[in-house]
Amino acid sequence: MNRTQPAALPPCRPGAVRPAALPLCLAALRPAALLTLLVTAAASAQDKPLRAGLVGDPKPGETAPNFSAPYVSAAGPGPADQPFRLRAELGRRVVLVFSGPLRAGSDRRGWDWLAANHDSLTSKPTVVVGIVAGRSGDVQALATAVGGELKFLPDSGGRISRRFGVGKDSVPPSQWAVFVVGDDGIVAYRTRSFQFDHPVEVERLRKALAQ
Repeated sequence: MNRTQPAALPPCRPGAVRPAALPLCLAALRPAALLTLLVTAAASAQDKPLRAGLVGDPKPGETAPNFSAPYVSAAGPGPADQPFRLRAELGRRVVLVFSGPLRAGSDRRGWDWLAANHDSLTSKPTVVVGIVAGRSGDVQALATAVGGELKFLPDSGGRISRRFGVGKDSVPPSQWAVFVVGDDGIVAYRTRSFQFDHPVEVERLRKALAQ
């Protein structure tokens, strides 16, 4: 007597099973194998969104990626329960200044220039934030030396920089990456080669802030 042989089960690999066959596939698995499959599938599903969220490249006209981080200033560390949040600054323009790693004897003339010209760059409410690839203690020392109203965000791990497409070591000591975020949260201007002693670059920044 001929008996119909059951159809071979499809391999239980994420992406290799059609939705209709998934119940049969899972029913045939032992508990340990099922757990492994579920963990693998979850990791695979989350991997791409996670990586996509870590690396950005916001262009003028696009929404600036939101972030929050502790800050320091000439007055000392900001309140632990009140970190800097970009989204909280809606209604005011924000200038994000990304600099490369702090090194012994780093030239801080650019920061001195920025602190001295903070008020003259624009007549509209504007928050200027320095995002520095350095440890908290070193960035605090920089903020204290520079003085003024600037806020500094230590970013030694590059978490904030990556969201704006700025590599940890891609900004030379003599240049900055600068983003101007409008009061509506939209990127209005960006450059990855700003030099405070370059008149053309300074004029471009002034025009962006005057809009």
